[in-house]
Amino acid sequence: MPTIYLKNENTLFFYYHEEIYQYSFDNFSEIIEEIKNDHKIKNCKISLILDFTKFYISFFNASDKTDKEEKESLAFFLQSEIEDYTEKNFITKQFYLDHPQRKSMIFAVKREYINNISMLLKKHNFLLEECKIDVLSVYEYFKDQNVSILNSGSDLSFILEIKDQKIREFKIITMNEEDIHNIDSFDFIKEYGNLIILDSDIKNIETVFSGNALYTSPNFYENNFFKFNKINIKPFFSYFIVFLVYFFINGLISYNKFETENKKIKQEIDLLQEELLNMKNNKENSDYSKELNELNEIIKSMRYQNHYKFFSFLIKEADKNIGYTKIIYDNNFWTVEGEADKFENIENFEEKLNKYAKNIELNFIKSENSSLIFQYKIGEILWN
Repeated sequence: MPTIYLKNENTLFFYYHEEIYQYSFDNFSEIIEEIKNDHKIKNCKISLILDFTKFYISFFNASDKTDKEEKESLAFFLQSEIEDYTEKNFITKQFYLDHPQRKSMIFAVKREYINNISMLLKKHNFLLEECKIDVLSVYEYFKDQNVSILNSGSDLSFILEIKDQKIREFKIITMNEEDIHNIDSFDFIKEYGNLIILDSDIKNIETVFSGNALYTSPNFYENNFFKFNKINIKPFFSYFIVFLVYFFINGLISYNKFETENKKIKQEIDLLQEELLNMKNNKENSDYSKELNELNEIIKSMRYQNHYKFFSFLIKEADKNIGYTKIIYDNNFWTVEGEADKFENIENFEEKLNKYAKNIELNFIKSENSSLIFQYKIGEILWN
């Protein structure tokens, strides 16, 4: 499977057809489009490996506890360790080092971050199939050896010690790739005898990709944005506003009236154009500024029907699963902000919007309480 290893904010490695390609970037969406064009990929499923710095990582010991007690203890532990931690805001996986003794490593990553990447990939026809962490990819590659590994990063690095196929130590250290050249100057390095150093050289990156192919779990990508234990009722206020807008517009404007007026406007344009042409033939040097201004006003008035149809589209799409809290039109751009209960509902909304709108830009998706808050910036709207 094609695989992206997002090494840091500006570097990624792409594994495709048993070859590894390095890309530097400032804009993630743009570099994905470049990868797609470079390798002539139309659409495909893709695997994602994330750098360890995107995760909260810790050892957790729940010896002498029942399953229920372990779960409760872990929840309390994470809430005390991670600010604003909830199961809805974070994807959390437990990797057991010694299952009978209930010793494990905990990995937690923001759900919003994973799903934003998933949505950006999907915009370029890359369907995210799985998401893993480089720490466990390195472990899987070396787990049959008694060895210590130093994996260097742009700002932070980690040391992983493996013995008897188990992770004995995991430590994050303040060391970057430039420090690797002077590694002997770090006293703590002497504590590790058989130390393997992995930097960003392609041969070392190949280790991460190879290890990634050796395991399937834990997988940090979940298709559902939230798992609901209770039915959540969306705030009524946002829908109340939408219905007020709907009845207000319907009270002032009749759709049939707009259709009739639109035909009338088109006839007026044809007449004006014919008059202007005749005037030009009769008087070569005549001033047509008045007529042209009149024509521009008529054309401008036609655009308001697009606004009405856009409102009708938004109202039609609003239901118990998706609603709007902000609708702004400024400088020929619409800003639509709303909330949904599932990631799939936002995707469906964007897919329908793509049929009519130009220059759609997703400003953000973020989780808030039990909802997803999204905002789109939308350019010109064209209706059939």
